[in-house]
Amino acid sequence: MNRTGRLLELLALFHTGKTFSVADLADTLSVSKRTMLRDLHFLSEAGAPLQASPGPGGGYRLIRSHSLAPLALTTEEAVALILSYEALLSYTDKPFAKENLSVIAKLLASLSTDTLEKVEQLRQKLRVTNPSRRVDTPFLRPLLDAALSRQAVEVEYDSLNRKSTRIIQPDYLYAFDGYWYCKCFCFLRQCTVKLRVDRIQAMTIVDAPAPALDLPVAQPEEPELLPLRIRLTRKGCKLAESHH
Repeated sequence: MNRTGRLLELLALFHTGKTFSVADLADTLSVSKRTMLRDLHFLSEAGAPLQASPGPGGGYRLIRSHSLAPLALTTEEAVALILSYEALLSYTDKPFAKENLSVIAKLLASLSTDTLEKVEQLRQKLRVTNPSRRVDTPFLRPLLDAALSRQAVEVEYDSLNRKSTRIIQPDYLYAFDGYWYCKCFCFLRQCTVKLRVDRIQAMTIVDAPAPALDLPVAQPEEPELLPLRIRLTRKGCKLAESHH
């Protein structure tokens, strides 16, 4: 069960009005006590009215007299936001990892018991999946900051063919097929290119003039080295349609 699912289960348990120890919650949701404490901390920071009682017989419970600011969201709208968050879970790095989870926690904490049940039922019937790539992108957020400030940067880039040092000006970032990409102007090639962020090995802020915005996009950074001719059956064509 991913973290979104656990938060849903946690809030559903607390809405029963019972008091739960950390050990009980960890056993129920099959996680460690440390993981459960982190989830409880997230819910508390998100505004869930949790009360902790120390000592024997103590634990966590929901304060029913406390009222949260209501969100005028339908069940479908709530699920749409949750699925948008879960679509990024397969990526090792995310620009706003902690903030994304905080938003979901605040959303769930503001929903009623009935709405929570409907959200979980609908969520169980929908999935957004991406290939899971175990690649690190330490310069993801710095590239985003450079794009926002229209700041040129010098990067060391390890492409399929060779390593190079180039000056780029990031335009925007996008996620596709499990990888993060940066569309940017490359001063070395004097055109717009798309670089895989996990292949950037170093980055330094530099001063450089802003490029023209209407320059053509270059060919892919990794051209095909071996031409192939493939004859597909009708079934092969159908299979190819579902795989980029």
